[in-house]
Amino acid sequence: MNPESTEGWRHLGMVQAENDNDRAAIASLLRAVEADSSNLEALLELGVSCTNELDQNQALLFMHTWLEAHPVYRELVEGMDLPDYGDYRMLEHVTSQFKRAAAMNPDDGDVSSALGVLCNLSREYDEVISFPAMKPLKHLTNMPYIVRPHRGSSNPSVSTRRITLSGTN
Repeated sequence: MNPESTEGWRHLGMVQAENDNDRAAIASLLRAVEADSSNLEALLELGVSCTNELDQNQALLFMHTWLEAHPVYRELVEGMDLPDYGDYRMLEHVTSQFKRAAAMNPDDGDVSSALGVLCNLSREYDEVISFPAMKPLKHLTNMPYIVRPHRGSSNPSVSTRRITLSGTN
């Protein structure tokens, strides 16, 4: 593999994440972001993998960076001060910005997935089903996890990975 290939590193990271090897996924996804700091899929997956590794601060930073890099949503965070790394207000700040993104584009599966992860971090599990892109999953409210939409699919019931709501996979 070309060591400068952002897509190669991203794909490797995604495969590692799919196999619940989040530490290896994080290492590969970081290489993808080093090669291309605007690799949106790698940034969002870094947020998920860091959440799975119980690194909330790093997860929030990657999710915020995803908003900064996104061509549609970057305006939501331009000129805003991010709370200091580790500040308890960071979760509230990042969640607020993703809710604004969801209001702009209610059918964006990536935004809904990120909000699901943020609800996991804040332990507001019931709120996940309220997001428009998650409506088809409402019948799964008794399940201990949310189903993450497959990238490129408008159908959120097509699962590639599950994110547990109890904080463990």
